[in-house]
Amino acid sequence: MNLQMKMEQLLRNDFMTFNRLSPSLTHGLDLVFETEVPSFAVEDVSGEVILKVSVSRPNSGEAHFENPQKLAIVFFRYEKFLNSLPADFQEGKGRCELLVNDKSTKYFLLGELKNRKRKQRAAAMRKAKTQMLSVIEQLIRVPSIKAHISTFPRKRCCVFNSWMTKTPVQGHETQRKINVPDTVRRSQNPTPNPKQLSVPEMEKFGFSFWEYSGTRPLKFTEKHWSL
Repeated sequence: MNLQMKMEQLLRNDFMTFNRLSPSLTHGLDLVFETEVPSFAVEDVSGEVILKVSVSRPNSGEAHFENPQKLAIVFFRYEKFLNSLPADFQEGKGRCELLVNDKSTKYFLLGELKNRKRKQRAAAMRKAKTQMLSVIEQLIRVPSIKAHISTFPRKRCCVFNSWMTKTPVQGHETQRKINVPDTVRRSQNPTPNPKQLSVPEMEKFGFSFWEYSGTRPLKFTEKHWSL
């Protein structure tokens, strides 16, 4: 099966059949988009995740990516897919906005887009963890989907929280100046970005859990995924 279509066909057919749902329920839905450009973003616009290659807007609910090798990156709108299914089937099931993979089967990720201020972050991350774990469990219940996901050596669950604590200046980001004594400033350790959080329930399925803040991009490179 063509790798571009692999996950889409597995979800439209195998997932539906396994769960005793008619594949016709998702006919006509636009669920997939792809790109090979070296730098891009995706944004949730009124419930529809779209590809962007233009200049980003601060605090707009985006996920940013760098793709220096110009790999073919395929996005599946999982939340849109799940929302098209009967209400009784959706009940109790977590969701994430995107399933993402490259055609060369190196990288596979679940993506969730957020735009939360610092005081809302902890609750948002707890919810995202629960939702993404549920998605993993939904997917691997289907033997063919489990087998397909296992072909990817690098797997992540990523929360892209686009709320920025920085002010864009002429297309670049500079930290807001805060009058803090040098002794205090030196004692503060910056929060890692991206930041990995330990979630053993995900790790047993081969997934790590990450938060990307502001416009920090996820990079489709061996070095980045070895962090």
